[in-house]
Amino acid sequence: MRILALDRGNSSLKAALFEDGRLLAWSLDRKGNRIPHWEADLSVVSWVGARGPLPENLPLPIFPIQAEKTGIPLGYGDPGSLGSDRVAALYGALRIYGPGCLVVDFGTAVTVDSLSFDGVHRGGGIFPGPDLILKSLNTGTSGVRAEGWSLLPRLGTTTRECVLSAITYALSGMVRGYLGELAPLPKLILTGGGCREWLPLFPEGVYDPFLVLKGLELYGRERL
Repeated sequence: MRILALDRGNSSLKAALFEDGRLLAWSLDRKGNRIPHWEADLSVVSWVGARGPLPENLPLPIFPIQAEKTGIPLGYGDPGSLGSDRVAALYGALRIYGPGCLVVDFGTAVTVDSLSFDGVHRGGGIFPGPDLILKSLNTGTSGVRAEGWSLLPRLGTTTRECVLSAITYALSGMVRGYLGELAPLPKLILTGGGCREWLPLFPEGVYDPFLVLKGLELYGRERL
């Protein structure tokens, strides 16, 4: 069976084609709603922050991932308000790595979600990603200018370096803070378009850049 998984986030459209659980191809579109013309038996979608309709060439039937149908007890007052990309990442983490996970998605925003050792979503956090923080400083201050994000795990000696250093320690410290609150220590799963550069700061982490798309594929496979 071939399944097309589609993840529309705040800044890009990611698509992947799976066959019997194996990733065959993937695409990334940062400008529009374009996906390759792949043949599949069904489509599974996560549609977050989207503008405009779904791509016209999606294979039918189309299943949007729904939190209440994943079987994961969600630690949210309104489970329907939990972003569908976060739901897909949690579902993928549970099915691939088992319970007891902290899932960190480095995207436009950095999201953190805790999955307990008995498979319950305990909650999480949302923080601006590096580019959003840079944009805020560049537009909201008169003397701070820092163009171009890069990881800097040391003290800064210029204005730009100080900004990059602060962002590095703020985000890495946030993740470490969540890990410090959880006992026993969960598996750390890192995903998202910006996660690769953070790997040196989290050597114990598991790097899975396609976790959301894998979660969508698993959800779709179980719908039939």
